[in-house]
Amino acid sequence: MKKTQRSASLLAALALFAVSAVLFAGAQARLKGKVTDASGNPVEGVSVTLTTPNLRLFKVNLKTDKKGEYGTIVNDATMPYHLKFEKEGFVPYEADKKIPVGDTGVVDARLQTMEQAGAAARAAAGVAPPSASEQAALVFNEGVDLLNAGNKAGAEAK
Repeated sequence: MKKTQRSASLLAALALFAVSAVLFAGAQARLKGKVTDASGNPVEGVSVTLTTPNLRLFKVNLKTDKKGEYGTIVNDATMPYHLKFEKEGFVPYEADKKIPVGDTGVVDARLQTMEQAGAAARAAAGVAPPSASEQAALVFNEGVDLLNAGNKAGAEAK
């Protein structure tokens, strides 16, 4: 008799667990994307931060791989999400995404370098491009930054 009661209790517990797992998994979705530079080349090591305005303390940090790709599972796809893409030397990129439950949302990002963004802003404002001496100073400063970061070969190339 006790064995039968234990078996029935165990089956009831397993059934409850299975039902709750199905209900919880029912609101899930996938989120993935690719981060490229202005030339279309993948950018590795981009910090992707996923937040939602609905939950103040919710924050997921991801990094792009060598192919510039990232991905995660969103446990509650009933909420809108905000993504921020950041990497040193690039202008941050932000996007909002609402992913349908059970679906895969794709958010790709094309990052511009600070120099490219500055050139685009100058062109939009009708400002002349930097002179040859200004360009030389920029390249020199890039070389100094590389040298300070320990990249002697990169600094010598500049």
